[in-house]
Formats: sequence, C-alpha cells, structure tokens
Amino acid sequence: MIAPMKKIYIILQDKDVVPALERLRDFGAVHIEHVRKPENEKAGELIEKLKTSAQAISILSQIKEKKTAEAETPQALASEDIVERAGEIARLKEDMAKRQALISQWLPWGAFDPEEIEELEAEGVFVRLFEVNENEQPDIPENAVFKELSKQGKMTRYIAVSLAPLALSLEPVALPGSGLKDLLNSQRQDSERIGECEKALEHAAGYINDLRQSRKVIEEELAFHQAFAGRGEVKELAYFKGFCPEDKCLILKGEAEKNQWAILVEDPADEDDVPTLLRNPKWVELINPVFDLINVLPGYKEVDISVIFLFFFSIFFGMLIGDAGYGLVFGLITLYAQIKMGKKVEDKTPFVLMYILSFMAISWGALTGTYFGQKWIAPYIPALMPWLTDGANVQKVCFFLGAAHLSLAHIWRGILRVPSLVALAESGWAMWIWGMFFLVRQLIIEIPMPAFGPVLMIAGAVLAILFSAPNKNIFKMLLGGLSAFMGSFINAFTDVISYIRLFAVGLATVAIADAFNDIALGVGFGNIFTGFATALILFIGHALNLVLAAMAILVHGLRLNVLEFSNHMGVQWAGVKFEPFKKNTH
Repeated sequence: MIAPMKKIYIILQDKDVVPALERLRDFGAVHIEHVRKPENEKAGELIEKLKTSAQAISILSQIKEKKTAEAETPQALASEDIVERAGEIARLKEDMAKRQALISQWLPWGAFDPEEIEELEAEGVFVRLFEVNENEQPDIPENAVFKELSKQGKMTRYIAVSLAPLALSLEPVALPGSGLKDLLNSQRQDSERIGECEKALEHAAGYINDLRQSRKVIEEELAFHQAFAGRGEVKELAYFKGFCPEDKCLILKGEAEKNQWAILVEDPADEDDVPTLLRNPKWVELINPVFDLINVLPGYKEVDISVIFLFFFSIFFGMLIGDAGYGLVFGLITLYAQIKMGKKVEDKTPFVLMYILSFMAISWGALTGTYFGQKWIAPYIPALMPWLTDGANVQKVCFFLGAAHLSLAHIWRGILRVPSLVALAESGWAMWIWGMFFLVRQLIIEIPMPAFGPVLMIAGAVLAILFSAPNKNIFKMLLGGLSAFMGSFINAFTDVISYIRLFAVGLATVAIADAFNDIALGVGFGNIFTGFATALILFIGHALNLVLAAMAILVHGLRLNVLEFSNHMGVQWAGVKFEPFKKNTH
C-alpha cells in the first residue's frame, strides 16, 4: 500500500540551520522539497566529485582480476587518480596505434634517422627516398647513386645519394618526423607506461568497495549542502518544506519541541507533488526489483497494484518462457549468481523473485510437456495436462486471463469509489469486458457466444454510459457517459485480444527450440566431428532462444501489467520516490 503522507514546514532561526539539518538527518524520515534552487559552491564541487567517483567505480568494475587491497597504499582510493590513469591509458593506446601505422609504413625502408639525413644535406650530401612503380624507369643522373632497398608487389623502394641536388621527374618521399628506431623506442616506453597504469588500476580495484562507500559519504554530504542551499529565508528566519509519513509525524513534533523549532503539519494539497512510499508485506515486495528495473512507481494519489502485478507477472513469465528446461536454466543461473554475489548483496529479493519465476516456467513447461523443446521429449515424458498442448485451449486460457485481469481493475476501481454512482459504471465496464471475452472467443476460436453474452454487453454498456459522469442534469450525464464509452469501448475489445501474445510468443519459443533440435538431430552423433557440430548447434540455438524469451518478458510480460491493466486501473505511474533526508553510512 501507499503510505499516507503529511506536508510539513519547519521554521527556525537561520543561525540554527546546520544543527537542525543534522538532527533532521538523524531522524531520517523527512523528504525535503527545496524552496529554491539547491545550488552553492560546495554543492557544485560535490557534484563534480560524484561524477569522478562514478567514473572511477565504472573503470574498476571492468577489471576482472582484482588484487587484495593493502593498507600501505591509500592513494589507490583516489577517484581522480583512477580516472587520470584510465585516461592516460586511452591516450597512450591511441598514440601507439597511430605510431604503429607509421612503423608499418617505414619498416620496409629500414632503420634510418631523418635528422642524420638533414645533417648530411647541410654538409653537401643529398639523400632522397623514392618509390618507383614497375612501369616507371627512373632516369639516374651520373652524379647520383641509386640503391634498391626493398620491393613489395609492383613497387620498388630506392635511396638516392648525390653531391648535388637531384633534378628528377620522380617526386621524393617526404621524410617522417622520427626515425624507425625512435618510433620503436617510443612504442616500448608507452607500452611500459600502460603496464604501470594498468597495474596501478588493478591494485586500486581491490579498494572498489571502499570507493563505493566513500561515494555514499559524498552523496550524504551533497544532500546536506543541497538541503542547506534549498532552504527558504525570511529575514532572520529559515524554513524547510517537505513530506513525512503520517505515522512519523508525532515523533517529528517531539523533535521540533525538543529543538525549539516551529512546525506546521497539514494534509497535502491537490497541487502538491507528494512522494510515494510503498509499504507492503515481504512477499509482496518481491515485485519491487521489477519496478526498479523499469523505473516505475505509482503516484501518491494512485493505487498500489503490487499484489496484482506480482501474481499476473509470474503467470505471464511462465507462459512466455513456456519451457521447463529453460526455467531450470534461469533457476541455476540465479543460484550461481547468489553463490557468487550473495554475500555482497544485502537485499536478496531479486534472487527470491527469480526462483519464483523460474518455478512458474518449470511448472508451465511440465504441464505442456516442454523440456528444451516439445517434439523430442513427447514419447518419453508426457504433458501433465495434455489439454494445454492444444493451441485453441491455450488461446482460451489467454483470453480468460485477459478478461480476468482487466475486469479486476474495474472491480477494484469500483470498490474504491463506493458509495459514488461511478462504482456502478466500473461494474458496467467489468461486465462489458467479459462480454468482449465471449465475443473474442467466437471470432478467433469459433466458440459460440453463450446466451447471456449479449446481455452482459448490453447491461455493461448501459451502466457505463449512465454512471460514468454523474450529474443532476440527465442530459449532461448521458452526454458525458456516452462520450466516455465511445472513447473506450473498442479499447476493451483490443485489450482482451492483446493477451493472445502469451500464446503466440510461447508457441514461438517452443517452435524455435524444436527447429534447432531437428537440425541438430539431423546432423547426429556419428563421429566426433558431427557430435561436436550437433552439440554446438544445440548450445547456440537454445542460448539464442533463451535470450529471445527473456526479451519477450520485458516486452510482453511487463506491457500487459504496465499498460493494459494499468490503463484500466487508472494508474499512470507518475510517482516521485520518497527519498528521506537521512544517513546512509555508518
């Protein structure tokens, strides 16, 4: 559920702002809403520090082998040093790549020093380099010596030496800025420097957890200075505006009395941007990682649909994956991740959620007899529910889920609107959706509509039109209701149909698995080479299918909850997260 909030104002003398903020931070239950832009010099410095810290953590996170941190090298924790070393590595590698191109270009000419050639010219000895195509014959003067250095393809390289400037039709090759020896020496020096920087970063990676902790300290300090800069001021007084959970307000009043603050606690106004704080039982909070992943949160005046979201999303996951083998793979990957990272992750909710979702996929796969495909296993392990192996029956299930899901939204909305007449309109919409369910079955699966089907549709339409916009003026009420109905009645039909995606995507997953199985078994295990090819086909095929199935969850499984159901429920996901001003470090 969404925790009730109160809007609060705390008024105090401006000289007491810093200690007041320290006490509010210790209290840890006030979401501060800045009265003015929270900007000052210190806040700007901290923002830059946070950016550098984020860069440093990102750099160290990419280092696979992490050395154990040693106490005698605290400089490894400096974010600026880490970012600078990484930048230096990038610059040196870019320089080396350009230099390597020059080395490749001048290597056929041999090792020479351009400075020595310039010194010889000053002494009256002229040295020039030429590239001559096999179709060209250079006219060699008597006072010059031409020597072939190398030949590559149709091109021959020459060096010409004379005691006077050469007058040839050939254009000499421009000398490089550095000789081959210098270029190779620079490569060696840069390579050594890169090694030093990489070693320093590898060592610093042992401090990554400390670096993350220091980032939290910077975030706390930034929040403090932004709260200070964002306060309101009236002469010698200062005030803070914010929101506090209703059940914490009495304690906050006690803090205000103890610290001699003036405090005003009132209900939020309609125009207030009230933050959302979700408080649910532990088992309902299992869906929170999904909300965090797609960054959605119901608005304060909206409805928390966490329970329904968790229930139906779990079913959708099982149907979209549709394979017990794939469900087992997801479960094993989750187990490996928990063993690998479990001690570092305080919140185990994502792991528990994935175990539940994996179980749903395994269950649906067992019901339909699908284990890394369906065709190959059918003779050995029959489906626990053969009825679900018929596509028409699965479509029935999909449409039933759609009608149940969408009508539940309207029933819920209706209960929330009792005793308003709008509750009758919501019950009418629920009836209309079930009427659409029977119509969709008739049109797509050719199941005749029951006799009460049209009655549901007519009764639902009448209730929706009559009570969607209650008004003492009967004509305005009918006009408003009819307008609302005409704008949405087709959507109810298409939304019920849209749940067929559960069948289509699940069917595609099974079909792809069967196709790769057929290809692999066609190659067979006749010898070591065909056996390897068969294993490779199976691995690549099922790995690809797993990725596609996971993408289907994000595209379809979430959509049915976040769009279809939420639209009927009236949830726009316009929430602002409740972020109390508090200490996050200890």
